[in-house]
Amino acid sequence: MRLSGIANWKWALWAAVAVTLLSAGPQLLMWGSRGAQWNGTYAELHGDEWVYSAYVQALIDGRPRRNDPYTGRDDRPDNVQPESLFSIQFLPAYVIAIPARLLGISSSTAFIVLGVLAPFFACLSIYWLIAIVIRDRNLAAAGSVVVLCLGALAAGEGLIHLLISGDNYSFLPFLRRYVPVAPFPLFFVFCTIVWKALNDRRFAFVCSVTAGLLLDLLIFSYFFLWTAALAWLACIALLWFVAYPRRLRQDSPHFLIILLLAVTALVLHPRWLLAFVAVTPIVVGAALSRPDVQLKVYGGIQAAARQHAGHIATAGYVYKLLDERLYEERATVLDMHFDEAGRFIVRALEGYVTVPLPWQARSASALAYLPEQVIWYIIVALAPIGLVFSFRRDPLVAGLLFGFAVVAAVTVAMTSGNVGTLVRHRGLALPYVVWLSAVGACELVTWSVAALPLRRPSFNPQPFS
Repeated sequence: MRLSGIANWKWALWAAVAVTLLSAGPQLLMWGSRGAQWNGTYAELHGDEWVYSAYVQALIDGRPRRNDPYTGRDDRPDNVQPESLFSIQFLPAYVIAIPARLLGISSSTAFIVLGVLAPFFACLSIYWLIAIVIRDRNLAAAGSVVVLCLGALAAGEGLIHLLISGDNYSFLPFLRRYVPVAPFPLFFVFCTIVWKALNDRRFAFVCSVTAGLLLDLLIFSYFFLWTAALAWLACIALLWFVAYPRRLRQDSPHFLIILLLAVTALVLHPRWLLAFVAVTPIVVGAALSRPDVQLKVYGGIQAAARQHAGHIATAGYVYKLLDERLYEERATVLDMHFDEAGRFIVRALEGYVTVPLPWQARSASALAYLPEQVIWYIIVALAPIGLVFSFRRDPLVAGLLFGFAVVAAVTVAMTSGNVGTLVRHRGLALPYVVWLSAVGACELVTWSVAALPLRRPSFNPQPFS
């Protein structure tokens, strides 16, 4: 059964629409009862939402990441604010605040929109997970509704919590804005990608890297989601290897990749980052000194080289990274020497940045692309400058952008061989590189303005005659 196409997602869409209408019930009720006097406010579903709304509004107004919505204090050089749960779990806030600022809407309006979009995509993400696992679309559609509507029953919250304890009733607890509802779909997408990494050998590495990046996003989104994701991953690993002990060697690298990316995100705190930089060369050197690890690394390079060689036979413009003898037959890649592997890695990283070279344009479409390639060169040149100054300003965000960019760039660089495919896939790292380059451009402009000599107007009064 193929899970693609509108037909296969028909029941999922109906389920998502139903959950969305249920989620929007309090807002619709408030509109109906208040009429024109609703004054642009959102229907509060949880007592903490006004605090999260205040923090998002502060970001919309251009205030720094480290601001206190309770006291109104901002992070300044003369009044440094500590990290808080708002500044650490910053990704959902910025995902909401940036579009809201561009569209000129308030946090209240953004919360109303979030209350519609988030449950819709949450239902679809749960459907995707269940359908991938049990291969039954109808049951997956029903299961997505059951999970969202009766999940609070299993946790002893919601209406059952009201009946047992008499406390305040919280309508569908997962809908609290902006956390956990904003990153809520990512949790189930993460589970789905992990499952695909274990069951799809063709894209196992790509799925593992994607799952690790999703876990990184959850780490900077909501504490209880990423800790639940780690606990779920540990349970899956245990049950998987108990059920399939013979696949330990084959599947353990997938879990290690996910954990490595998660650890990288966790150590982005400046003090932990210094320790990580100091310890990593020692750990990597010790690991690579073992023959079995060397064989696995060499096998990964060979796999990337074979995928690159496959791109050479595709239509369009291609570029070569391997020594010429390795293109004669696919099997010769298995005989790749150490120095050839080193040259392949260097050429791949260099080609990722420079291909296509402007003077190699051989068609009208390639000439039309030249301005974009020149802009790409400028972005790459500014990125190192921006990285240095970004780490001085905010190591957490700078490390996050740099880590995502490196993983996306290396993955694409090592497996590409078609110019058109490279240009498209380069967009995976572009959103992160652009922010670093923007910081570099701003710093260069600031330095240039400061270096200009100030011209003071001369004032030589003449005596009256």
